[in-house]
Amino acid sequence: MFKNNLKLNKMFKSEDSKFYLKTGFKFLAVSIVNSLIVYFLFWTVIELNKTFFLSQGYSGTDEFKLAYFDFVFKFIIDKISWILGFCIFVFFSGIYTASLLIRPFKSISSHCASLREDSTIIYGSSKLSDFKVLQSFAELFFSSLRKSVKDKKAPLVKIPNEFKQIREFNSNKLFLFNFMLFFSIICFSCTWFYAVSANEIHSSTLELAFKLLPANKTEIFFYLNNSRDVWYNIVVASSVITIGTYFLLARHLYTLVSGASLGYFLTMRSFLKGNFNARVHLVGYNYVRLYARHFNKYLDHFCRELKIKIKKE
Repeated sequence: MFKNNLKLNKMFKSEDSKFYLKTGFKFLAVSIVNSLIVYFLFWTVIELNKTFFLSQGYSGTDEFKLAYFDFVFKFIIDKISWILGFCIFVFFSGIYTASLLIRPFKSISSHCASLREDSTIIYGSSKLSDFKVLQSFAELFFSSLRKSVKDKKAPLVKIPNEFKQIREFNSNKLFLFNFMLFFSIICFSCTWFYAVSANEIHSSTLELAFKLLPANKTEIFFYLNNSRDVWYNIVVASSVITIGTYFLLARHLYTLVSGASLGYFLTMRSFLKGNFNARVHLVGYNYVRLYARHFNKYLDHFCRELKIKIKKE
């Protein structure tokens, strides 16, 4: 039991695990903030409805107010299991997204560890990764090094033209598109829940009005029936807010790993050009530091195996 606790503590202290958790909490935080904004708008409409009731001179007592809010928000208690389930789903969606973002670095690190045991292993890039430039160049890089080990001489590689002029990784539209498809599941779920909430609040309001207010006051029921458009507009606005915030989150997550992937790419390119001192040194990217260390160890192993001299800095 004690050993398991130690392993659990060590797991959550690792930088990549922290990245998973932070990404999960970012997903959850965006959903919570969006929900707070939407339900503040709901509350505003409810207050307007209550004020309209009271302006008509009906049920101005505290008993009516209590009955009104209890009646309107009864669905929260009924749906509490849904809310908790959705929060769990959003949190683990963030963790899954983080695993996809780190997957290219993990794949390269794993391949480097395998190469130290068997230099003939062929690198296979992850099809689920959208860092196509890094993955394509990694295939060329490891293929060239495998050939060098076989020929027992330092690599001499002509860099393809499409990789020569790269100085930075611009926004990857394919990455954003693929991840927005994934985010759309969360956005749709949020919008659906807001729509259900709005419909139940509005229905509850009508039900309470029919129960407690005089039936001959048609203007009250006309107002309540037509207020459905207000709820619909709030739901539409909430969907726009949700999509917009998750799009910004996708851009933020992409920038967190695009710099690290560029560092890997530039190191590989420099190494193939003959700069055998080139190593991955990433500042501010702690979540891929362990994988970079494995990559650097393999480059050291490769240079020792081919007896390539490395200049001491």
